[in-house]
Amino acid sequence: MTQLAHIGIVVTDVERSKKFYKEFCGCEPGKLIQDERYKLQYLDAAGQTIILLQLLSGDPEAPRRCGAVDHIAFQVQDIDSAVDKLRSAAVKLQMEKPQVEIIGAKIFYFFGPDGERLEYVQALNEKQ
Repeated sequence: MTQLAHIGIVVTDVERSKKFYKEFCGCEPGKLIQDERYKLQYLDAAGQTIILLQLLSGDPEAPRRCGAVDHIAFQVQDIDSAVDKLRSAAVKLQMEKPQVEIIGAKIFYFFGPDGERLEYVQALNEKQ
């Protein structure tokens, strides 16, 4: 069995995305690596690694059109408070309010700085 190494997200501005993922997803910034082609910002998402990838040269979309990831989900304890925080910061939302899904959890979709779809998930046995 293999283990997930990281999730890579192409972004237009590493600094902007780093701040967003720290504030709204609880990610802690790690190392920053840069060369003439790429700027890579590592984030720790409760033990999982997300790498924000800013392409510094060439067409940023050409090599990234196929195989798009649908969304990344973040577990939260209080989904209503988390959504209120998004609203107060004028983050683009996909839904009006959290909803209960077949997976046995409340969910809520919103968008990151570059339009990436993100999700909050709260288990139904957590705070209601």
